[in-house]
Amino acid sequence: MASIMGSPICRLPACPTASSKGASSGYDADPVDPPTSRHARDRRAARLWPCAIALAFLAAVAVAAGRLSLSTLGTPFPGLFVDPHGSYSSVRFPSWPAADSLRFPDRLVFVDGIPAGTPRDAPNDFVLPGIRRAVAGRYEGGAGDVELVFSRAGAQIPVRRAIRVVGVDEVAFFFGFYVLVGLSILGSGVAVYVIAERRAAARAYALWAVGAALFFCTFYDYHTTTAIVPLFDVAALAVLLGFLWLAWAFPAPPRAGRGALRSALVALSVAGAVIAGVLIASPRLPVDILALRVAVVHLNVLAMFVLVGALGVRVRASTGVEREQLLSAAYGLVTIPVLIGVGLLLAQVAGRATVHLLLPLLAPLIPVAIGYSIIRHDILYTRALLTRRLMALPLGLMGLAAGVLAWLILRYAASVHGIDWLVPVVFGLSALILVVIFGQRLMTRLFFRAAEEYRPTIEQLSERIASLRDEDAIRAELSRLILRWLPTEGVDVLAPNALATAPGLTAAGRASLDAGRHVRVAAGPGRVEILVPMRFHGELCGVFRIGPKSGGALFTSEDVALLDTMAALGAVALHHAAVIGEVENLRRVQVDASRDERTRVVDTLSAEIAHELGHPLRYFKDLFQERPAGTPVSNEELDFARLQVERMDRMLTTLETLEIPPPRQEPVVLRRTVEHALLLLRETFQAQSVTVENDVPEGLVLQAEHDPLVQVFANLLRNAAQAAGPGGSVGVRAYRAGDVWRVDIWDNGPGISEEVQPTLFRVWGVTTRRGGKGLGLMVCTRILRHLHWDIDFFREGDRTIFRITIPVHSTAAS
Repeated sequence: MASIMGSPICRLPACPTASSKGASSGYDADPVDPPTSRHARDRRAARLWPCAIALAFLAAVAVAAGRLSLSTLGTPFPGLFVDPHGSYSSVRFPSWPAADSLRFPDRLVFVDGIPAGTPRDAPNDFVLPGIRRAVAGRYEGGAGDVELVFSRAGAQIPVRRAIRVVGVDEVAFFFGFYVLVGLSILGSGVAVYVIAERRAAARAYALWAVGAALFFCTFYDYHTTTAIVPLFDVAALAVLLGFLWLAWAFPAPPRAGRGALRSALVALSVAGAVIAGVLIASPRLPVDILALRVAVVHLNVLAMFVLVGALGVRVRASTGVEREQLLSAAYGLVTIPVLIGVGLLLAQVAGRATVHLLLPLLAPLIPVAIGYSIIRHDILYTRALLTRRLMALPLGLMGLAAGVLAWLILRYAASVHGIDWLVPVVFGLSALILVVIFGQRLMTRLFFRAAEEYRPTIEQLSERIASLRDEDAIRAELSRLILRWLPTEGVDVLAPNALATAPGLTAAGRASLDAGRHVRVAAGPGRVEILVPMRFHGELCGVFRIGPKSGGALFTSEDVALLDTMAALGAVALHHAAVIGEVENLRRVQVDASRDERTRVVDTLSAEIAHELGHPLRYFKDLFQERPAGTPVSNEELDFARLQVERMDRMLTTLETLEIPPPRQEPVVLRRTVEHALLLLRETFQAQSVTVENDVPEGLVLQAEHDPLVQVFANLLRNAAQAAGPGGSVGVRAYRAGDVWRVDIWDNGPGISEEVQPTLFRVWGVTTRRGGKGLGLMVCTRILRHLHWDIDFFREGDRTIFRITIPVHSTAAS
């Protein structure tokens, strides 16, 4: 792996991105911590508490509103809605007859001649329950219709309406469908509040989302039982203030006049809280506040257009990536409020109530627009990893809402054309399934492109890197393939020791990389890089450094999965390339060193054979030159001399082949081997008057080879004689100790000095004899190692002992 331990390599830039197109638009880029920092995680955990409280509160409201809505099933009403104060509401169901002569806030004053208004001392009291009782009384009396008289600017407008009964259709649409929409909006608000690092925008959107969810959950009750009207009034003010705060904070507060605008919004929020209190307490106020209620409706429309204008100003002043971010959200945040605002104005002016039917369809497009801008450009600095699980809840709610809406449409058609009741149910379930299926496919195409690219990318990568042997080429191919499917600003392949160049990488992040987990780091405001480890056999051999996605889009779980797979394949390829390179280098080194090795073998064998030939040559010298004249040579001496000549011949053969033959395993009588060694050293012992003792048992037979053993004992006994000195004693003793045989070669010399002992058995080791080369013990060690015997030395009393340890299984007989 040495070849990938350098500096950052293989930097491949992608196509020019929006980040280089222009300057800032004039709103603040909030400073944020890296997404992996402990402080960021702690902050996000702290944000869960208010979200949990809001979810629990809205869930309780939805349950209470659900029970109230179910209680209205089967109750008579005149085919139109009025609010708790008796004002006509332009909200109507498609199957109800239109009342084009009425518009909000016309007040209902008579029901079949019975006054329905409120007394002068309580002009804001809730009259809707009394109106419902009056209509119910007429219905129970057998009447099929009822005359309603509304008042507008002192004039009376009579309207005759057929009495209807609240059915499943009305409850399913005005409560069930509306609650599903409200919960989906609330879920988006909670998600943004928790993960967004642009806190001003996150708080503003959370305020709007909570207000919208509360509005949809209490909408039906506001027009029926009036049990939780105060919550509806609070919701209307929260939606109004949410639009205003979004106009100031989305995607970030403006630099110019930031403090003044914020102070004005705080003042408006206080005023909104006061207005909410007035609306809640209105039934007990002696002053008619109809004008205030109408003003709240118009102010909601005005707040929508303020948001539209603020976004238009920001888009006009922005350039580059900021403009792309704003445009991705502006289509929804501008178009939807405009449509809702225009529809509400038409409802006020002309009494047309179409917008109320479209309201639950249009309102969710606001969180859809913000969610799209977060996913595509991370406009609120969420730094989140987009997964399919995050999209499952909104997709499921969308499918459920589509199913309910389809069921209601077919229910209406069934009532007109007499279709069987099962058809709407089947149609609703089919709509739910189709929305979920096609929604998943649309999400995959829009956000999870890596899922479609997974198989072809891996196949292409496998084919390409299988034919590459150069590490730089492998890295370049990895970078090229990543840039082919991942729209990012650039790709680095970093070596482990070059991770210091990755900005924002902490010690904890480095530990995660070593453990094989990817790390996301902040590369600047709104910019996130992802580091993917390349590991092989638990070793970090490189890191993908993936620059921010084009436009600041979120990385997805499929992106990470494909990058992990590519990193694993790339690590294997780099490892194999490194191994192949090392093998090639080793082969070249071996070829270059083979000549020197053969030379060294020749030198070693020559020195060893020259050393070993000294023993038989001295024996021959003693046999033929230094004995008294006329002394005959015995047959035993001639036989031994012949054996030594054969042994020398075998040594010369070893030198010719440049190979030491492996030992032959044959029965060898150990005492006879020792006696042959003593014969070779006879002249040495006689010259120094050395006493020799041979205590080897007669019957000890070993599985070994005669010639090498003679070399071993000749060398050891020769060293012992030299160590003992003139008049000294040496000997050989063999005995069994448990499951081994021990053969001790001893002398009564002064022993071995401490400085010599550590290198005693090394090749070309030290020698204590002048002119010696240190080959004797090296030869002994080599021969005994081939036989799998051990040799050691120690001092015992006045003797130095070299002990050979022989396993019992090496003996042939004893």
